[in-house]
Amino acid sequence: MKKLLGAGLALLLSLSVLSPVQAASDLKEGEGFYDEMTYLIEQEVLTGFPDGTYRPDRLVTRAEAAIMIGRILGFEGGMAETDFPDVYSSMKASGYIAQGAEAGIINGFEDGTFRPDAPVTRGDMAIFVARAFDLQSAFALPFSDVGPNMNAADSIAAIFMQFITAGYSDNTYRPLQEITRGQLSAFLARALEPRFKNEAKMTGSFIPDMTKAYTFDTQYGTLVSTYEFASPFPEAFSETFMWVSRGYGDDNYYLLAESPEKMIVAYPASEYYTELAYPIREGKTFIVYNSGEEFIHRYTDINATVETPYKTFTDAVEVTSPGGHLSYYVRGHGFVKGIAPDGTVTSQLVNVE
Repeated sequence: MKKLLGAGLALLLSLSVLSPVQAASDLKEGEGFYDEMTYLIEQEVLTGFPDGTYRPDRLVTRAEAAIMIGRILGFEGGMAETDFPDVYSSMKASGYIAQGAEAGIINGFEDGTFRPDAPVTRGDMAIFVARAFDLQSAFALPFSDVGPNMNAADSIAAIFMQFITAGYSDNTYRPLQEITRGQLSAFLARALEPRFKNEAKMTGSFIPDMTKAYTFDTQYGTLVSTYEFASPFPEAFSETFMWVSRGYGDDNYYLLAESPEKMIVAYPASEYYTELAYPIREGKTFIVYNSGEEFIHRYTDINATVETPYKTFTDAVEVTSPGGHLSYYVRGHGFVKGIAPDGTVTSQLVNVE
């Protein structure tokens, strides 16, 4: 399955804009999921109806979802026999459904049917996307209405970690809620394009802008961190976007992710550790487990002024770690400066572009 997925994703991610999106009476710039739908239309993942409309508010069916995901993964589509008694070879989606089932991305119900005309729920969507992109999670479930025994639980945690969903402001995910064509387009666009992932970050997030390159001057040399589609380690996070720092030695791949409780750093084929614990308040301590050891960190200033070559920040969070090392974090930028106990600057942000 990974061979199919890797080839399909590489093909899609390398496509340039094919042509301007034709004007549609029900797609208005600045409204709803216009940008996400436009992106998928340009990539030939989303198509309209014979009357020229795209119907962003119409519930999306399981057959439509199979077609869109199949196009992303480079499936041939066409007409094909399937193992589902309610999916006929004459159906437009039959080939995509057959290949999606064979790849283990979509499945049917206990009675053996696929129910192609049934609407897709948010739980279904999480399963489809997590399987299609082979996503994993280092997080416990962040939503109050998603129990650990729920079928979609791991998939929901995985797409949350990858900024494909942010859930709702009341800390719910609503897995049984049916979704529209516009909403499915948003989920898929976020899985494929970092600029859409930015919109799924938490309010007040410390995650850096996923469309920018961050240059740091460190005690070992210059490092540039960017957010890219990469799979250097097949055994973990194999089909996903990751941050990669380049500049000296081997490229360093890692994930940054947030939940309402913390921001974590996760490395492929390794454990994750807590970088910031939420909510942030001055004097609060939190434990960081790293390589089997326990380290106590403290918020010593939550409105610090810190100078970097890039700019002077007046709203930084200062974290003091064992031995007196200082680290500074800024919302929307993440880590911006580190100072050793003797006053030596170990790393600082010099440019964002």
